[in-house]
Amino acid sequence: MKLNRKHIGLLGTIYTLVFLLVFSLGCKKNSNDNVTTFTIKVDSINHPDTIFFDSTMIIQFHGHIGPTDCYSFYKFEPSYVPDSLIITVLGKHEDKQGCAPGNINLEAKTLLISNLPKGTTKVVINQPVSSALIDSVYVR
Repeated sequence: MKLNRKHIGLLGTIYTLVFLLVFSLGCKKNSNDNVTTFTIKVDSINHPDTIFFDSTMIIQFHGHIGPTDCYSFYKFEPSYVPDSLIITVLGKHEDKQGCAPGNINLEAKTLLISNLPKGTTKVVINQPVSSALIDSVYVR
């Protein structure tokens, strides 16, 4: 079989596509491989003592996340049980080179909570090592 320019160009394109596909799959790194999550120790929270039934409660969180910029806030995990709002504040740590030193803090990170039942609700903030920060809010 004799190859002409058209066949050579087509083969070159196919080889290039196969190479790029293999290269991209082989070098693709799962971004979650070096990331761990942890419970952040919350030093304090700010929120109103009383809210109206149909309003949203704003809670601000203060605490230290980590000693380098490889640490960051990840998410809030609120859950409801009778008469209590339980919140876990999660951080994440990315294990990588070149993390700049510095105090990474929550800096009044805000969580909005709505649909609380009327009456007194305990606000329980889960802490590392099986402890909790406990406060309350009255819903009129």
